[in-house]
Formats: sequence, structure tokens, C-alpha cells
Amino acid sequence: MEIEDRKAEPPPEKRGDIARTYFYMDWAYPGHGVISKKNRKLFKAWDKEDPVDAWECERCRRIEKIQKNENPFVRKACVEKGCGTYQEIIFQIKEDEPDDWAIGVLFTLSLMSFTFAAPRGISEIHFIPDEDWSLEYFLQGLRYRWRKICFTSDYVSGRLMKTDIDFESGGKVKIVTRNRGRGAERWLTHLQGKKHINPVK
Repeated sequence: MEIEDRKAEPPPEKRGDIARTYFYMDWAYPGHGVISKKNRKLFKAWDKEDPVDAWECERCRRIEKIQKNENPFVRKACVEKGCGTYQEIIFQIKEDEPDDWAIGVLFTLSLMSFTFAAPRGISEIHFIPDEDWSLEYFLQGLRYRWRKICFTSDYVSGRLMKTDIDFESGGKVKIVTRNRGRGAERWLTHLQGKKHINPVK
């Protein structure tokens, strides 16, 4: 801790870590005023000045293993450094009333995530091969935050899902997956109804 002009600040090499912790708390507990407008600007500067390092990635991995959830503000940077895979896809629903499609789109994408998911590591002991995606599982992952309807899932029935889906008013949809390769592209292919068999002339 540095003290100057009767003000205390963390050392430069720890400021990014602190900023990303606050970002996580603000993301996990929306509406509680975790970060003020003034501090958000400060934390963004700290995040940029002190980027994620190897130890923070390892710390994030250990916490995730125990808590079964992760800090996306750290994980994305870790993936970019070569620790696991991260995929983000944004697309637009083009319908007259796109918001009417919100629950249907979220449910369909969550179903695809579950269908193509596989057990990973110790989660295999909870794996039920023939289990179907259920409304109960879907509702457990459904949230409303930051004026978006969101679905979030880590592990379900022993399957590694690692999927976040946000539906914004107006039909903008964002899919984020971790450690799922490029699977989300396949889900969109199915959602769009692309034909997998070419016609024979």
C-alpha cells in the first residue's frame, strides 16, 4: 500500500487485480452499486495499466475449480494469453418484434450448448448420458441484469457448458463460451436452418 498526501493506494502491480475483482462483483451482483461512475473510470485505467499476468490466471483457475464459477474479466485475458479457449459471437434477430423471440432463442441456444457438451475431469462422476435438457435447468440459469435477459451455465448434470447468452432489447444476442472450442458457430448454423446436404442434380 502506498501513502501520499494522506491518500492510500495499492501498488501499481496490484491495481489491475483489484479493478478486475470489483468488475466481477459488479457483474455478479448487479443493481447494488458496487462501482460508482468515478471509480469505474479509475478501475478501467488500472485494468489497462496492470494487465492480467500468469499468476492471476492461475489464481482464477484455482478459484474456479473450488467455486465452480469464474471471473470473466480475468478469464478472457487468460485465454488470449493461451490458457484455454474463448469464443464470443454477436448476432441480430431480424424480425418485426425481435423481443418476442427472447425466451425461445435463449432456450434453444442453451439446449444446443447442453446437447453438445461433454463431461470434463471430476464432473464425469455426475454425468448422465441420456439425460435431456429440462425447463428446470434452463430456469436455474436465467437472469435479468443490465437490462438484458441472460442465461448462464457452468456445469449441468456433469456436462461442461461454460456458456453465457445475453439477449438485449431490440434483438441483439451475444454468446460467450469458454473451453468449448468453436462450438457456438455450430449452434448458430443449426439455429439458422442451414442445409447440411447439397442437392444432387
